[in-house]
Amino acid sequence: THTHPLSLIIAGFVEGHTFEGSPLAAAAAVAVLQEVCERDLCGNARAMGARLRKGFENIARKHGVVGDIRGKGLFLAMEFVRDPATKTRFPDNPAFGVS
Repeated sequence: THTHPLSLIIAGFVEGHTFEGSPLAAAAAVAVLQEVCERDLCGNARAMGARLRKGFENIARKHGVVGDIRGKGLFLAMEFVRDPATKTRFPDNPAFGVS
């Protein structure tokens, strides 16, 4: 017998949504997964994430207010601090960009 690859992922998965048995919702989910795989969207997120991280690192070197860059792929964040060496935070109301 042929086992569908998704059955390995969702075996034993329990959820309680209104449309949990909807064939339309299942078809949409399969279509999304096919697009993600066919267009290599995960690989693209890795490549673009590396480019974004380099940009963030350039900003950190140039401006001296970045304490940390963290995340994965395109899900990245910069932490702004008063002193990157000590990670001293800005005051609670720093009024960034306010004239």
